[in-house]
Amino acid sequence: MNDDAIHHHRRSIRLQGYDYAQPGAYFVTICTQHRLCLFGEINDGKMQLNEAGKMIQEVWHQLPMRFDTLALDEFVVMPDHIHGILVWQEGDYKTGEYKIHPYAVKNEIHPGDSDPCNRPLYDQSINQPCKSTIHPRGTLSDTVGRIVQAFKSITTHA
Repeated sequence: MNDDAIHHHRRSIRLQGYDYAQPGAYFVTICTQHRLCLFGEINDGKMQLNEAGKMIQEVWHQLPMRFDTLALDEFVVMPDHIHGILVWQEGDYKTGEYKIHPYAVKNEIHPGDSDPCNRPLYDQSINQPCKSTIHPRGTLSDTVGRIVQAFKSITTHA
């Protein structure tokens, strides 16, 4: 048995050949690495979110700002995982030309950003979508996988 098979003994539960970019409701579970209880704890039968859990909840609720045809249904944060229902609504899901926003909110200056004094007074590139004709590799733009990928990236690097 190779090393990957020893350490990664998960099997995909995705339906083979199914187009996860088509409209519909999708139930998603995302677990923390090593199932560590990072999001809070359960006290008296109620989930008590810590700061990380609150951040997870906030990022989840902001996903529709990044994906135009996405709506959210039920969502719950548990100590070591989340459950949520993503509702992919009607739209031009095949092209993916207009649905992902490269910016979710207006650019702001945060501690640690580059010095704003070194920027031009009026920078036209801020809040403008990329006009590149190069198609990136990786997960297709508007799929359930892309939403999960964006969520994990935002929350992991927050």
